[in-house]
Amino acid sequence: MRWLKSLFGQRKPADDPQVAARIRQEADWQRLLAGWPYPLRLIPGAEGAAAWQDEALIGAREGFSPIIITPRTPQLPEVPTAEADTAIEAPDAIVDAYVRSQIYENWTRQRPGVTPLFRDALPEEVAAALASNADYAKGGAYTYEAEAFADIIEMPPPPAEPLAFAAVNPLALNGPFPQVAITRLPVAESWRAALLFQFGGWNATPRPEEVAAFARRWKRLHGADIACINEDTLEFAVERPPTTFEEAKRLAQEHVLFCGEGFADVDMSDYIATLRSQRSWFFWWD
Repeated sequence: MRWLKSLFGQRKPADDPQVAARIRQEADWQRLLAGWPYPLRLIPGAEGAAAWQDEALIGAREGFSPIIITPRTPQLPEVPTAEADTAIEAPDAIVDAYVRSQIYENWTRQRPGVTPLFRDALPEEVAAALASNADYAKGGAYTYEAEAFADIIEMPPPPAEPLAFAAVNPLALNGPFPQVAITRLPVAESWRAALLFQFGGWNATPRPEEVAAFARRWKRLHGADIACINEDTLEFAVERPPTTFEEAKRLAQEHVLFCGEGFADVDMSDYIATLRSQRSWFFWWD
């Protein structure tokens, strides 16, 4: 019993909120692993990026997508739904529709009695909302949130670093999860993971089909694959970062459209420079 006293002091483990939270998390983690429907392999959190790279090479040959899951990953839906490919063939159109819905939602907050859901809105309601947004009226989806890019300057990209994933290294634990797992999803394209998990659709998070559309576009342009999924975060491994300032700026605009709340305090000049050498993208929603 001495080791328990050294670990917890004179306090009972059940009385320590942090210890109790870790015990609950471990129990949830074991339940997640026990019910996981696809092949998986347990690995130390510190080895997550290396394991993903190895699995990605195999997956490219054998037709599966490796995804890192952690104690913060949600259970897969019992009956996952898969949108038809045609629903995400035109990412630019989906980006624009997503921005229109955000503008409309902001507009309705100021007008009680207006239809609150974009999909149920009358055409004239949508038209009025869009007309009230001067930036959108001037230039479409990629001028939304234009103020975030008003004063950007071109900066040199920082030196490239090896691939690493923030999802396996939560700050609350002061280091990587002792254990994570890497699973083989039975889909050749990683953007389909958003549909299998039904990731999105809460608060300001894009809906699963919108997440998949962004991911499909980024795979084509930058070789970006969904690599880690947690309950409120999504992380990509990037094969081909943008090489020019203008390309990186456009990508940064898409990131802000995709996850606006994650960029509230970000210096966009610095972020655009970082995109040109960074091998992973991390998105978080409240």
